[in-house]
Formats: sequence, structure tokens, C-alpha cells
Amino acid sequence: MPEIGYFGDYVRFVTLDKREAGAFLGADNVVGDRFSIEISYDDGECKAWLVNPFGVRMGVMDDDVADRVDLCNAKGWNTVALLALVAYTEKPEPGYYWGEVALISYDTSYEEVFSTFIDQIGKKLGSGVRVDLKLGAQSLQKLVDEKGSWLPSGRVPLSKKEEGTALVKTERSGTERLVDQASKGNKGCTVASWIFLLALVALVVFGLHSCGLF
Repeated sequence: MPEIGYFGDYVRFVTLDKREAGAFLGADNVVGDRFSIEISYDDGECKAWLVNPFGVRMGVMDDDVADRVDLCNAKGWNTVALLALVAYTEKPEPGYYWGEVALISYDTSYEEVFSTFIDQIGKKLGSGVRVDLKLGAQSLQKLVDEKGSWLPSGRVPLSKKEEGTALVKTERSGTERLVDQASKGNKGCTVASWIFLLALVALVVFGLHSCGLF
């Protein structure tokens, strides 16, 4: 049985600018979305940057992750990061955003298999399900045999919530799901999202009117 080149795990990132990190609160950075990893060498030090689908650096990975991705790149593998968690910690002041991604590196000889697998993992993450990504030889062979449609049954719990930390995003909100479906051309969801937004505006207007503001 030939060895199938693969690495998968949940890894941490931290943001370097609190204001820019606020973009994680918007719909451009959604749990389950595909991010890329950009490797840079600053003063001889290898750094791995988390880059969102719009080409914006959103955070930096730990050094050991940078070394791992750099090694996978040297092998000619492809690396994808799926947003899995966004959190905010108050201390040290003034506080900072951090999070986790599902990091998957794979041999491009199996591009179709892992592309399908990654799509499935992204959907699960969007629903708040964290599939265990540590796969042995038999699991990888099963994945290849079923052309990426198979998923392991193991699950990985959320990171333990510590004092002074808020879990900001752990899955997709209802609004984010509607926006995502609309962006993919789902007409029903497009109509539903517009109805939702109009209803929200109407509710705000009604509330302001009830308070006698106009």
C-alpha cells in the first residue's frame, strides 16, 4: 500500500492588530471558510500567516506550525486552513483576538480526493462539528477509496474556555448561512436573506418610532 502524504490537525493563530482583527466579526471571515497559509522569512525566521479568501493577513501561526507548513511546501504538498474558531481574550491588556483553524496538508497527487474531503470538513465546521483530522494509514486509504466522501467518526472538543476569554465564533450564524447560499446563486436563499434584512430594518424603524424619536 503506497503511503498517502497527509497532515491534519487543529492549530492556533493569534492576531497582531486588534482593530484589523475586528474583521473576524463580519461576514467576510466565516467558520468553515477556506483560508490559505503564506510563508515569509523575516530576519531568517520562518513565519506562517493566516490569509483570508480576500488576500488579507488575519493572523500568525505558532512557530511549530510554520515549520510544519514549510516542510509540507518543500514536499510539494498543498495546504489549506479552514476557520474553526474565533475567540477574544482580555489579558494582557488591551486584549487580543485569537482562534483555531483546521489545517490540512496533502499530496497533490490526490487533489480531487482531498478537495472533496476539505469541502465536507468545512460544512461540518459551519455546523459546529469539529471532525478529528488525525488519520492513520487505513483511514487515509478508506478516504481515497471513497474519493473523499468518507468522514471519520471522531470529534475534537472546543478549546477549554478560560476566565477572561469569550468564544466569538464557533459555527456559522443563520444570517451567514443565508449570505453564503445567496453568494452561490441559491435564489431561494437570496430572497430569504432580503426578507430577513428588510424585516430587521422594519423592526428597528418600529422601535425608534415607538420611542417617539420620529
